[in-house]
Amino acid sequence: MLWQVISQSMGEVYLPNAPSIPVTINMGMRMPAWYDIASLSEFDSEDETGIKKSAEYVKQLIATEEENGIPSNKIFVGGFSQGGAVALYSGLTYKNKLGGIIGLSCYLPLHRQFPVSCTANKDIPIVLCHGTGDPVVNYRFGEMTCTKIKLFNNNVELKSYPGMGHTQCAEELGDIKRFLK
Repeated sequence: MLWQVISQSMGEVYLPNAPSIPVTINMGMRMPAWYDIASLSEFDSEDETGIKKSAEYVKQLIATEEENGIPSNKIFVGGFSQGGAVALYSGLTYKNKLGGIIGLSCYLPLHRQFPVSCTANKDIPIVLCHGTGDPVVNYRFGEMTCTKIKLFNNNVELKSYPGMGHTQCAEELGDIKRFLK
């Protein structure tokens, strides 16, 4: 529903699905995921190989759009939760300047690699949207992500939604639509 409303006011919107992979935090059971997650602790190691593999997939989608004549600065990437994390990493490390990045209830994976990993997209607009009551990706991760990105890009904003959990709301949809205009 969220993306249907947005796509009506824009051109094409692609919503790739994560592959089904075994996820450690899910007792190793297969589920749609862009990369493995061992725990929700900020101190655990990250699946660098999986994150980079997913980012390369997203970058290939962007490159295909460029090959089809869409200028990179007209392309926005975004996602929710893990998809938002992959969108942030992919967008910040993409070789050409993008239109912007939308991160919903997410965090910046492999954050220690920044700002070194970011070249062409150090000043693109980024909006981060996060509910303060998110029990899956704690709101603190959204704050930390915004703080980290601001070290090399002042064009980032964190939109907060009091009490919202790991979901979306109408106010967030409005914020995204305004960001895309």
